[in-house]
Amino acid sequence: MEREFLAATGNREIIEVVSIPAIDHSGEIAELEDDVRELAAQLCKLRGPAADAVGGMLQSRSDRLERLLAAPVASARTKRIRTGVDHAEKWTSAESADRRQMLLDAGVRVVVGQTTRGARDVEGRLSFTMGDPHRQ
Repeated sequence: MEREFLAATGNREIIEVVSIPAIDHSGEIAELEDDVRELAAQLCKLRGPAADAVGGMLQSRSDRLERLLAAPVASARTKRIRTGVDHAEKWTSAESADRRQMLLDAGVRVVVGQTTRGARDVEGRLSFTMGDPHRQ
């Protein structure tokens, strides 16, 4: 299995796929817009220290709303990052659990067939395939 895996992938650079979450403040923007409307309606009914307090809250929410409206909106995406390390290098320095994970990530599948040429011919009974483990 090791020989087959390294023959197929050993000299290929490992590319890490990183998930980048979406940036979308629409929920908070809607809440702030509601707050600004409510506070503005309250402000015109108040005087003195109460008006100052509501005015401060209104300004704070208005400033936050302005920043969020100017912030970019982005969909969730993935980014591929080159590691500069190939599979053979990583395999050599990896522990058993890490090697197992490398095989799982590569979609390696080893099937042991029935004995055909005697119990000692294990290699002859192995079938090695590799591909995306999530694609079936």
